[in-house]
Amino acid sequence: MIIVTKYRDRSIQAGRSRLATAAAAALGLSPAVPLHAADHMTLEEVIVTSTRRSASVQDVPLNITAVGGSTIGEMRLDDISRLTRWVPGIVTVDQGPWNNNRVITRGLNAADTSSVYGSGDGGTVATYLGETPLFVDFKLLDIDRVEVLLGPQGTLYGAGTLGGAVRYIPNKPNLDEFAGTATVRGYSLAHSDDLGYQGNATVNLPLIDGKLALRAAAGYYRGPGFIDNTLLVRNLGVSNPQPDLNDPAAVAANLRREEDANDERTLAARVSLLYQPLDAFEVLFTHIHQDTESGGRQVTSTPLLGTGPYESAVHVRDVVDRSADLTSLEITAGLGFAELVSSSSWAETEFDFVRDQTDQLLEFRYGYENFPQFVAYAVGEAPNQAIPRQQFVQELRLVSTDGGPFNWIAGGYYSRAKNFNTYSEYTPGLPAFFGIPSPDELEYQAITRSELKEQAFFGELGYYFTDVWQVTVGGRYFSYTADQSSSTELPFFGLPPAVLPPVTVDQHGSLFKFNTSYKFTPDVMMYVTVSEGYRRGGINAPPLCNPSLPPGSVCVTAQEQTYLPDETRNHELGLRSTWFDQRLTANAALYYVKWRDVQVLTTTASGGQQITGNGAKATSQGVELQVQALLPAGFSLMASYAYNDAQLTEDVPGLVLDLTNSGRFDSFGNPIKVTRLNDAFDGDRLPGSPQHTGSLTLQYSRQLANGYGFDASYGIAANSDVITTVGKRGSGETLGGYALHSASVGIGKDRWRATLYADNLFDKYAYTSVTTDVSRVQVVNNFTVRRYEHSVLRPRQIGLELNVSF
Repeated sequence: MIIVTKYRDRSIQAGRSRLATAAAAALGLSPAVPLHAADHMTLEEVIVTSTRRSASVQDVPLNITAVGGSTIGEMRLDDISRLTRWVPGIVTVDQGPWNNNRVITRGLNAADTSSVYGSGDGGTVATYLGETPLFVDFKLLDIDRVEVLLGPQGTLYGAGTLGGAVRYIPNKPNLDEFAGTATVRGYSLAHSDDLGYQGNATVNLPLIDGKLALRAAAGYYRGPGFIDNTLLVRNLGVSNPQPDLNDPAAVAANLRREEDANDERTLAARVSLLYQPLDAFEVLFTHIHQDTESGGRQVTSTPLLGTGPYESAVHVRDVVDRSADLTSLEITAGLGFAELVSSSSWAETEFDFVRDQTDQLLEFRYGYENFPQFVAYAVGEAPNQAIPRQQFVQELRLVSTDGGPFNWIAGGYYSRAKNFNTYSEYTPGLPAFFGIPSPDELEYQAITRSELKEQAFFGELGYYFTDVWQVTVGGRYFSYTADQSSSTELPFFGLPPAVLPPVTVDQHGSLFKFNTSYKFTPDVMMYVTVSEGYRRGGINAPPLCNPSLPPGSVCVTAQEQTYLPDETRNHELGLRSTWFDQRLTANAALYYVKWRDVQVLTTTASGGQQITGNGAKATSQGVELQVQALLPAGFSLMASYAYNDAQLTEDVPGLVLDLTNSGRFDSFGNPIKVTRLNDAFDGDRLPGSPQHTGSLTLQYSRQLANGYGFDASYGIAANSDVITTVGKRGSGETLGGYALHSASVGIGKDRWRATLYADNLFDKYAYTSVTTDVSRVQVVNNFTVRRYEHSVLRPRQIGLELNVSF
């Protein structure tokens, strides 16, 4: 599959401006040429490297979609959540800049949509920046293309995963040409009082002609918020968090409102240095920095406490600061018979946050509800305690280049990650209310140290029986060791810190791959792939339960402390074809995935903390289609569709948790709720992703008088409904499907281009995920627990963008 499009005119080249060339690379956009020349235009061959060799995307016997850098710019695909709307078979649970959004391929997800903190390291999708594995949602800044591969790729890549790989391919320094680009964008956002803007610039500077060059890119993204915090407590531990909302004076004295709280401020930068003393030898050094700050989560508390569609009922403002630094060194050497690639990288990431914790502590019923001004907040990795997450990765790979019927790939992978997390909960005013000396008002603290080491050897061997028929087999051996130690402290209860002994998990295994393809004609190919994938297991963070902890404390039993890897086996039949003299491409894939030892989110028996466990077997099956065509009169079209049916294949007792009335009542007469375990059954649909997704883009381009070029586009990306728990068991719900419309018109000449655009044109309001579930709505003494929120779509954005090149 391909949605990066370039075009070539086999009879006329004169009169094509740089605007026409840029527009031609956009999604489904015909080049700006006279209409009488349209019949001579063809889809140009696009080269990708996902198989570790340069090849035309239509000749790759895998399910791959390539999205070009011009497409990314033209369609304003700033991050992965926007890009995946146009790629069949992969979806992103969009939760705004506060979170790392979770990416799901082919329905391989068993986590409730209340899991709001992203996929992170080792999820169902591996992400690469060039040759370097990374687990950060970097902005798509100065990117040559993004390659999305569906199906396990552990025999080609060091980082093995369940469902696929996403490769961000940055533009390399150009050794021969000084050049640069600059883009500025300003826009208004519906339901926001502020304007948004962003700007980025790239410069390429040859230092030694033909041998050494520097390329630098930087961007700043200022996104206005549109979620209002309407019930923030003025003075924590002093103000009444729940005054009579019908009394304006009481509300004004105790609560405050903050408009547009969920803003975004992101600084992204990358610098690359390329040294190529010989044609067969090059060294590429890259450093990337990104920092994102947000003042609130992209959630609404509707219908609690009379809050509106874009309003949140948090007591304490949620803020986050996520930063990442990645340094990599890639060395490529031609050895005659093979190409050797070495990729070394060092990454540091930090995640500092402050989050409202009032409602979760109230649910524990420790007696906090007896304090009328009770409010709590959590701090993760406070600045004076933060030690960044550190990861070193080394990957070596040999790729044959000597021709002949045989071809092969052999590689090794090593990763070592260290993590230090500090999590603290504060309860302002509570110690004084109970007469407990606690100047810092710290109620709970957990410190976790962990280390993960992973090794793998992987490779493939291919053989061409004829010029049109090839067979490839591959394998992977992996092993990893996870170590974790933790300590907890409950100063509010006067207990000494509990330092727990370290826990170690060792796992190893092997995977295989089989692939064959046959070319019926030079433009029509079918392929069959059977491949295995895995996601490593690990250790859950809460401490081991022991008698020194008070009843109801967050802790894990010995059975809850660790979880196993889960594995997939993917069976796929695909078609890749080009028709009508290279004016139409039509690609399709049928797949069936078996999934075992599925990692699922569950909660601890003590304290109700979310952890990971193993349970169930599941399958995923479906179809993915994509068509791209050049039409008469300067029009072009791209359409995609995907259907996915992912479900359990065995019964799983107690998989889905929610709350139910216990039959007991508190001192105020309110029902007391307790945890309920709901069984899931064979045939239950998996949550988090739609069964149907599709997109359609129609674009028009034309060369005007005096060298000006004009283009216009209209796109629709749609998906069907999503359920929030397995089989919608317990208090699960259905989040309705929706369609997002976008439109743009642009004009330019030579080195500049201006575009007027609208995203989410009809201002669609829809939920993308849910935090906990409706069963959490309860009253604890006089407090209404508010742990029920929905993430929502970003509203309509209308803006103007200017691009300049030099």
